[in-house]
This record gives sequence, structure tokens and C-alpha cells, in this order.
Amino acid sequence: TLYFVPNSKEVLTSMGIKVFPNPISNELKISFNKPVKSLKVTIYDNMGKIVLTDSYINQIQGATLDVSALNAGTYYMNLESDGVITKTTVIKP
Repeated sequence: TLYFVPNSKEVLTSMGIKVFPNPISNELKISFNKPVKSLKVTIYDNMGKIVLTDSYINQIQGATLDVSALNAGTYYMNLESDGVITKTTVIKP
């Protein structure tokens, strides 16, 4: 079962998820306050096209994504972790 959590920095914080820095430059980091079994990251551009996707398994506590190839703009990110999908927005100046 998947659960959707609305886009909110407060919700991400309450779930122990940190996405930083924002705005982004060459790297985007995701950290959890406790290990998760899996993580799937999908980043969309403002037209809804998937521009980056990555998956991690085996009790991870964080991830670093190379976003240097992304053009300047606003991006929408889905984080799917242990059956919960959270959404957030990141900006690349």
C-alpha cells in the first residue's frame, strides 16, 4: 500500500526527511533521521517530464544525487520510501 503525503516542508521535517540545499547547484542531498529499506527518487520538470530518477536499497539513511546536468528552473520531486510518497519542489537558479 502506498500513502501520499502532501508537499510541505513541515511534513517532510516531521517525517524526518531533509532535502537540501534548496536552491540546488550540482548536488542534491536527501537524509533521513532513521534508515529506510528503500528510496526511489523521481524529479520532473515543469512540463511533467521525468528528468532524473534513481533508486536505493538496503537500509539507507541518505542519498546524494548529481543534478549538475539540470537546466535552471523549478523541479518537482517525488520521494518514495517504505510505502510512503512525499513530494517537494526544488529550484535550480
